[in-house]
Order: sequence, then C-alpha cells, then structure tokens
Amino acid sequence: MDDLNEAMVLELEIERCYRRLADVNEHTAMALVFNLLADEAVKHYEWLRRVYCGERREEGETGSVREPIAHLFRRMMDEGVDVPDDASLVHRYRMVQAFEDQAVAHYARMAAQAESDAMKESFRGMVAEDILHRQVLESVIQFVTEPVYDGWLEKAKWLSDDPD
Repeated sequence: MDDLNEAMVLELEIERCYRRLADVNEHTAMALVFNLLADEAVKHYEWLRRVYCGERREEGETGSVREPIAHLFRRMMDEGVDVPDDASLVHRYRMVQAFEDQAVAHYARMAAQAESDAMKESFRGMVAEDILHRQVLESVIQFVTEPVYDGWLEKAKWLSDDPD
C-alpha cells in the first residue's frame, strides 16, 4: 500500500474511533469534543483523497479546533458534567492516541519525502494537528481520571500555539 493510501486508511480508522467515543459519551460536551476530532480526521482524509486523485491542491485545510475544544472543556468544568470514568474507556482513549502517533510519524515521513515545499509544509501542518489531537486526548484522560482544579485547563499543552 502506498503512503497516501495508508494515510487515508489511518484517517478513516481514527474517525471511526472518535465517532465511537462520541457515541459512548452521548449527550455530553465530551461527545462534542470527540465529534470535532472526528471531523478533523475527515478533513485530513478528504485532503489526502484529493491529492491521491491527482487534484494537486497542495495546501491542506487549516483551522484549529483548539478554541472550540477549550470552550467545551470550560463548559464541562463549569457545569460539573459527569463523564464516564471507565477503565475500558481510558484504554480506548489511549488506543486512539496510538493511532494519532502513527499518523504523526507517517506525515513526518511524507513531509521528508515530499517533492515540493508546499507539500512538505502541508504534511508538517498535519503533523502539528495530530500532535494537538493527541494532547487533547491526554487532557480527556486527565479530565476523567484526576481531580480537575482551577487553572487546570490553562496548563494543557495543546491550549498554547506551540504544540511541543
């Protein structure tokens, strides 16, 4: 399987995982977080599909889910929303993190192999987005497993513009 096909399959799997997590957290702000992340995976897939089909649109769609997700976390903290604290769910969150890690490695490799500077930058942008998604998942895990305190959200790595 070539790199683009492999990346498309990976994005579809990531999307499916996020949708399942949204279903488990039905009717909560956490479901909205997972649906936003699933929508991001769909955007990645669509961009990859266009490149694969020869629609050499080199720039990917930009736009961060950082602020909408931060808003949802603030809402959950303010409302004291109950979220399932289930060890099997934490395991599922970690599985999606592993998929995001695979995507980061894959897009970094694709950026290194890209022929044009524009494609290199597009793949680097996808790396940054998937690092952000992974960090959001880490915050989800903290949110459901640890006590949340004032200032907790502001310390989340993904809330700053620097994903590292």
